[in-house]
Amino acid sequence: MKKENPKLMKNLSYAKQLMREELIKIRKNLCDSRKKQADHNAYLKLSKKLKPHKNILSFYSVKSEINIDLLNQDLFKEHKLLLPKIEDIGLTAHKITKFECIPSAFGILEPHPKFSNPIALEKINCILVPALGFDRSCHRIGYGKGHYDQLLEKLQKNHLKPYTIGIGFQEQLCIKSLPTEKHDIALDELLLF
Repeated sequence: MKKENPKLMKNLSYAKQLMREELIKIRKNLCDSRKKQADHNAYLKLSKKLKPHKNILSFYSVKSEINIDLLNQDLFKEHKLLLPKIEDIGLTAHKITKFECIPSAFGILEPHPKFSNPIALEKINCILVPALGFDRSCHRIGYGKGHYDQLLEKLQKNHLKPYTIGIGFQEQLCIKSLPTEKHDIALDELLLF
């Protein structure tokens, strides 16, 4: 088995950190009217696109992420909404029985344990994937914790292939290819608004 070059890995890690910092600034600097227009366009496009899917793993919008709360409410009403929870085994999907959440130890919102049930990975049809940035090859760069990377890798190892869509603002598209590692898995599609 080929070992990773420690110096190369350190440089890659540093490059990713610099990129994360720049992408956070870009997203934070979007004006409110720009964000609202993108939120609205995302709602219209995704409402139609997700119709054929039965179980959709979405996400709670946090910080300056594109806001998909209205979409999540619709998916909940249609009994299609799954939301992620970070556990010891990694990111897990939970079917929501009541639209209520609690803050996690990681500072993000998660499904309330009383009003959600874990669902097997093979039941997920589609995953909406947030990130700090994306490239034209459908690679993403997240916050650096690897939760979605691990989930996508686990799905691939189990020969499961839900349709994956990267969701964000147009300004999150990186002109240059993102630095990737061998475990990075490209998404099926990007929808940037």
